[in-house]
Amino acid sequence: MNHRVATVLSEESITTAATKVIDLDMADIISRIQINVEVEMPGDVLGDHPAAVLSNIELVDGSDVLFSMSGKEAQALDYFQNGIMPLNAITDRDGNDCITVFNINFGRFLYDEMLAFDPKKFRNPQLKITHNYAACGGAPSDARMEVRAYLFDEKVPAPMGFLMSKEYYQYTSGLVDTYHSVDMPLDYITRRYMILGTASGYFCQQVVNEIRLSEDNAKRIPYDTKVWQLLKYLHQAYPRIEEYAHITGLAATRAIYASPTQDIVLNGIGDAVTNILSVSAIPTKMPITMDITADGAVSMQISGYDPHYAFILPLGRADDPADWYDVTKLGNLKLRFKAGSAGVSGVVEVVTEQLRKYAA
Repeated sequence: MNHRVATVLSEESITTAATKVIDLDMADIISRIQINVEVEMPGDVLGDHPAAVLSNIELVDGSDVLFSMSGKEAQALDYFQNGIMPLNAITDRDGNDCITVFNINFGRFLYDEMLAFDPKKFRNPQLKITHNYAACGGAPSDARMEVRAYLFDEKVPAPMGFLMSKEYYQYTSGLVDTYHSVDMPLDYITRRYMILGTASGYFCQQVVNEIRLSEDNAKRIPYDTKVWQLLKYLHQAYPRIEEYAHITGLAATRAIYASPTQDIVLNGIGDAVTNILSVSAIPTKMPITMDITADGAVSMQISGYDPHYAFILPLGRADDPADWYDVTKLGNLKLRFKAGSAGVSGVVEVVTEQLRKYAA
């Protein structure tokens, strides 16, 4: 076959918080690395989305960082890269598993022959995964992790490089209408920027209200927009996120965590006719505050946009590297944020997705 899927790490227990280091010593070219995590829940406690179990995913070659971001950031970027959210099966039912998938994509699509990761181009590439199985809330009874690589097999391409994605910057937003500027990197052609404006119970545009991208001391300004105006475009260009949950319903308000954070629609059905669901506020925000008239299991479909409070700045046609943003020609590049009108203290993260070419 032209392609194959290899086990990089066989399923193992991760019930002790740690950083797992895995040598990527295969010779074959890698299109995607996939991390699968299962967390067995203890009952009626869920304090965060299960993607929080992975606080950091890194691919390094010595001191050279080739990929670095949290599990939530990795899932959000995967959605914008592929137009579909990776698998999340959410539950807090006793003995049931939360299932969460994280993908590191090195190409524009799976088995992209132009862009892929060639381990032979590096001296000692290592995958480092920092995990804490209790980060999604409560005291789970078990947790497991496995890692797979999607490889080229009989077909041997000659990729010109790979997509290098990293969290570049993070800060805490604050006062209403204040500004914060970031000097952006100029080392590699850039496919997109991803921004996360995270504050529980708010929308991303309430954390970051406006964004301006300016070149060479504002000689040119490619972006100067309110985030809500940008979201109007993104919500047309990308599909609604669909996630499914199996939740222990209690006759009291409780929080439900999913990856969509805006334009949330929740459809649920209880395991008995006496179980009637409602949400405590419209518009619904994350976490979802749910009410139920009687105790019992509830199956829910949750949909919406802005995965883990993330949105992107597109920087050209995503399928054409020749159309991406060549920042290497610039003298300086600044990304300026204006805080939201809510004055909420939220975390703002900036992720870069760049074209890392191999040496000739």
